[in-house]
Amino acid sequence: AQIFDLEARKWLFDNKNDIINAQKDILKIEKITAAIKLCRSNKLSSKNSELSALLVSQQFIDNFQKELNLLGARNIGVHIEKSKTSKGKVYHAIRLKDAKINSKVESVLSEGEFRIVSLAAFLADVSEKALNAPFIFDDPISSLDVDYEEKTIERIIELSKNILT
Repeated sequence: AQIFDLEARKWLFDNKNDIINAQKDILKIEKITAAIKLCRSNKLSSKNSELSALLVSQQFIDNFQKELNLLGARNIGVHIEKSKTSKGKVYHAIRLKDAKINSKVESVLSEGEFRIVSLAAFLADVSEKALNAPFIFDDPISSLDVDYEEKTIERIIELSKNILT
């Protein structure tokens, strides 16, 4: 037993530098593995989801509904919700309210309804921000019926007054 112990000690002494270098390599690998775990997209997705809840807040959702009302589209049964979180990105969608089947909004709404809903989402985003930059609409009332056209024109005039003051 003493001979085996002495041979083991001699082997350790002869290989001391290799053992120390291997130990350093193991520590480096552990640090890199820990860093990789911190960078996994599910962590980013969770954080993005948190931030998204703050940025796409109830105020934005309320603004969307307000814009739908101002554009005369309160009868279109849609709402905004978080649809998924994937690889660090959060996605939101406009969904049909109280739908029994999961249909895409664009397949149910007419072109004019879809356009007015899109316009409401855009205005909900920009109308509450302090922007000094103009934005240009390229024929925002094409595909809209007369009622939506009038409401859209009224809303754009109202927004332009706020910018001018």
